[in-house]
Amino acid sequence: MMPEPLTLCFYNEGPPHKRGTIPRHVADALERRGMRITYGDESVEPDVYIFEGVWHETRYRKPVIIRAENLMDAATKHAHCYDRGDAIVFNSEWLRRLYRNTYGSELSNVWVIPPGHQMDRQVRVGAPDPAAPQILCISKWWKRPYKRFPLIARAFDHLNRTLGYPNATLHVLGWLTDRPMPYLEVPPILWNLPEAVRRNPNIRYYHKSFHNDTYARLMSQAHLVVHLSAVDSGPQVVVEALSQGVPVLIANNMGAAEWVQTIGPRAGVVLELDPITASFDELRRMIPVESPTDLAGRPKAPRWQRAIRAVQEWPSQRRFRRLCGDTRAYREVALAMKGVLDRYAAHQFEPPRAYTMDGIADQWLAAVRSVAPERSPVHEPSIR
Repeated sequence: MMPEPLTLCFYNEGPPHKRGTIPRHVADALERRGMRITYGDESVEPDVYIFEGVWHETRYRKPVIIRAENLMDAATKHAHCYDRGDAIVFNSEWLRRLYRNTYGSELSNVWVIPPGHQMDRQVRVGAPDPAAPQILCISKWWKRPYKRFPLIARAFDHLNRTLGYPNATLHVLGWLTDRPMPYLEVPPILWNLPEAVRRNPNIRYYHKSFHNDTYARLMSQAHLVVHLSAVDSGPQVVVEALSQGVPVLIANNMGAAEWVQTIGPRAGVVLELDPITASFDELRRMIPVESPTDLAGRPKAPRWQRAIRAVQEWPSQRRFRRLCGDTRAYREVALAMKGVLDRYAAHQFEPPRAYTMDGIADQWLAAVRSVAPERSPVHEPSIR
């Protein structure tokens, strides 16, 4: 006799196209372990709900596991509900530590489970053309200055002009327009970046409403993904790059640094650019930089006014101006870019360390069992 399988509902409250964000191969691995998986189907009553973010305790009468993945949501609107979940899953030890340092005590049932993507794929050596390397950067810098596009742009320009990669191209997704104007004329002009950097023809801009096909095409051609955010939890672009065999260049103050270190040198480079954030309190002081109008409770301003206001208010944020506006580290970043690109030509990428879906699925299974012990075997009636 086999025990009756548990039914798990991976549910993301929001628009239907955003629900069910758990990767399909993790769901498959759980199903092979005897679980049933649903994604918010109202006709099926699950045994355990797994939410990304907030949940309503009055609505659900079954055990709840909360996936704490969105950094800013975890720091503000979702933090109050974490201690009401039956378990909480952080995607990195870095994020779990922020929560503990802020609220002073450990939650009773905590798990640290990395993203369920096959991030230990080997680099696609020889697939893209190493003579004309493509570097990808997703940076709504006009909205989130801490993503440090000025630093990335100046480092890339140095790579182009000085370090032997004149044919390299930097693709910037998430801009206000499909060209560097008119935003670059809004003071301060990218913190006084040289004119040559701002007009570098090898830096190509894509509107923030870029089509998914554009993103997929650029990712498939990329040799390197650069994400130098001064603080982040688990950037999706890093997950997708690693799962497609593309190395990454990231800053150290984020949960993704743990994934890169787990996979090994094949995954790319972690640059020691920042002090490690100690608590959510530090993040709350940063948040007004991202969207001062909305998060302050004022009515939304028109897009251009909001962008201009964000830039004009930025210099008052002294600590993050130093972290995000300072481009003096561009040589270090450019050398790191060159180091990764050189390995393509030399075919020197090491095999990745194990980062298997089976291991991640086993951790999810243990988390589920911690809130919903295995059922008793089902006794089928005998037929006489």
